[in-house]
Amino acid sequence: MSTTTYKDVHYRRLVRAGWAGGTLSDAIGDALNAKPNGSGVRFADDWQLRVATAPDDANLRRFVNNVHIANDYIFGNLCVYAADQMQTVIATSMHATPEVDIEDQQAPMGRDYLHGIAYWLVFGDHCYIVQHVSVRTKALEEYLTWFLRKALGVHQNVTLQSVFDVGSVGGDLGDVTAIEVGGLAPETILDRDDPPQPTGTRLVKRRRSIADRPVFSKSREVLEAAFGSLETDRLLECMPDDAALQVMLHVSYLATSREVDRTSMNHLGVALRNLDDGEVRLRAKDGTVQQDEARLKSRMPFRRIRKNGSLLELEHVLAQLLETHQRFSADGKIRLD
Repeated sequence: MSTTTYKDVHYRRLVRAGWAGGTLSDAIGDALNAKPNGSGVRFADDWQLRVATAPDDANLRRFVNNVHIANDYIFGNLCVYAADQMQTVIATSMHATPEVDIEDQQAPMGRDYLHGIAYWLVFGDHCYIVQHVSVRTKALEEYLTWFLRKALGVHQNVTLQSVFDVGSVGGDLGDVTAIEVGGLAPETILDRDDPPQPTGTRLVKRRRSIADRPVFSKSREVLEAAFGSLETDRLLECMPDDAALQVMLHVSYLATSREVDRTSMNHLGVALRNLDDGEVRLRAKDGTVQQDEARLKSRMPFRRIRKNGSLLELEHVLAQLLETHQRFSADGKIRLD
C-alpha cells in the first residue's frame, strides 16, 4: 500500500474588518510567546495552557500542537480529543461463529483517543487547512478566537472567510449569475399573487426592491433558517439597489446587469464559509454549474507516516501547504496585499 494520500487544502483569509493589529500569523506568534498572568511559562512551552473546551461539546478538548514559527508564517496542527473516553472494537479474528464480540476498550494508561487532527498554515492573513471529518475549518476559527483572547486579552473574533474560485466559469465575477447552496428544495417560494406552480426548478427575474414585495418576509425566514439572523442581515445590507434576492431552489442575485459585484461575493464568502464541502456551487451566464466545491481549494498529495495510518509527515505537510500558497499567489487566485 502506498504511503501517499490525496487531500484537499482549503483556503481561508482573515476578515480584517474590526481587526486591530498586524497579521494573523503575527498575532498567533505573539500569543504563543505570551505568558499567563503570574506564570513564567510561555503558552508555547506547555500544551496544557493551550487546551480549550469545544463550544458545542463540553466533553471535547482542542489544542494546537507541533507548532513551527517562521518569519512569515506559522504551521501546526489542531488536535481534538475526549478525556477518559472508550473506543469500541470488534473481534474480527473469530472464525466460524454465529456472531463476533464487540466491546468498549479503554486507551492505554496516560493516553486518550484522538478524535481528529487538522493541519494548518497561516501565512500573514492567509490560512490553509487540511481538514479532518471531526476537525473542520470552523473548529480552527473558534479555537484561534479563544486562544488570542486568552493569551493576548484581545476582544475580537477571528473570522476566516472563504474565497470563491470562479476560474472554471469564466474567470470573472461578472460571469457568475447565482451561488447555489445545498441540494434541491422540495418547493419554490412564491409571491402571494403568483399562481401555483408545480414542484421543480423555476427562475424568476424581477426588477423591483426586495422590500416592496411579500416575498421579502418569506425569503428572510428561509435565509435565517440557513445562515442565522446576523448573517441574513449582512446579506441583505450588501444587496445592490437594482437587484432582487431570489430564494427558491438556490440563492442568487438577479439584477438588470446580471452581475454580482465583489463586495457581495465577499459577504457571501463569510456567510457560507463553514458549510460542508460540495454544498456551494457557482452558476455561469450560459447556465453551466461548477459541480465541484465553489470555494477555493487545491487537491494535493501528502505522505503518511505509516501505510495503514492516518497521521501525515509534518515536514511534508508544511512543504505542500507552502507550495499551495505559492501556486495561488502565482496564479492570481489570492491577493498578497
